[in-house]
Amino acid sequence: MSLLLNSISERKSHMVFSPEPVEKHLIDICMQAALLSPSAMNIQPWRYVCISPKDEVYMQVFQTLMEGNRKWAKDAPVLVLAIVEKEYLYKENMVPNSYAMHDLGMANMAFMIQAQELGLRSHPIGGFDKVQIKQIFSLPETMEPVLIIAVGFPGKEEEALPEIRERQLKPRARKEQQLMFGFGSLPAVK
Repeated sequence: MSLLLNSISERKSHMVFSPEPVEKHLIDICMQAALLSPSAMNIQPWRYVCISPKDEVYMQVFQTLMEGNRKWAKDAPVLVLAIVEKEYLYKENMVPNSYAMHDLGMANMAFMIQAQELGLRSHPIGGFDKVQIKQIFSLPETMEPVLIIAVGFPGKEEEALPEIRERQLKPRARKEQQLMFGFGSLPAVK
């Protein structure tokens, strides 16, 4: 039996990508997973832009990445820009959406878990120039670029730069967590 938990536990921020192109239908499946994510009041505040090296804006988007991210992201055949709509229409007025970032986060996770299920690997990138991205895509003030997700098939770790290979092979660590059940388990508020 295949468990979703397997894909979640196997997912990690991958840094070694194959140059093999990713077929559009695979990205479409990942996008469908993101679009089916829950959101507060079903506002669905996420917007995605999928960019490949064939696209006119690819190099502009790639250049917004911090230098350390460019070293490994150069091999990812797809960059997915995740944008959040910070306001929504309520009774004929635009009002702030205080759940927008949370909702986008859930959609991003659904995208990355679906990619893992399809044999793809992903890496969420927060280190990029948001101001430049806003200019490249002429985004209004109500829209904020939040994340770029590098996506591709796994590459050969032995061919990666030594520093990238070392980071890639480092075991995925998680903090020990205690589950809390019921109000009696929560720490007292002073």
